[in-house]
Amino acid sequence: MSLVYVIEDNPMMAECIAMAARECEQTEADGSKQPPYVMIFNDAINAANSLDTDTPDVILLDVLLTGPDGFTFLNELLSYDDTASIPVVLITSLDLSDRNLEHYGVIGILSKSTMTPEDIQAAVAAGLQKRWANRAAATSANPVLPPSLGTDSTPNA
Repeated sequence: MSLVYVIEDNPMMAECIAMAARECEQTEADGSKQPPYVMIFNDAINAANSLDTDTPDVILLDVLLTGPDGFTFLNELLSYDDTASIPVVLITSLDLSDRNLEHYGVIGILSKSTMTPEDIQAAVAAGLQKRWANRAAATSANPVLPPSLGTDSTPNA
């Protein structure tokens, strides 16, 4: 099951975002359709603390949070190899269209004034697809070799 973090300090907005995210069903390995599990955080500190136990597949992040803002949280994500590749969708009332935020792992920006549930679902689906692609690339870059192959170049007889 996929895990989505919603980090939003407005409780009503957070619940609306989470409700839309839960509608984004994904096909599991066994062919069944499962909605993602969504965890809501009303500040960046609690979300960052939760990263120790739960690594999300996608993060929907408000930029203007109470306490540390969304960019502080993004810098925290970049600090660790296991969280640096998590796709992030910013949700904001700010105009960030002229900024290149790709280095933060930002795959999209949703405007609070115009986003729809369908926009949120599309963002979650794109984030999950990117996360799975990142995982596949990491696996192929570091393949697990059977013990019989070893690391020397002598062929097995």
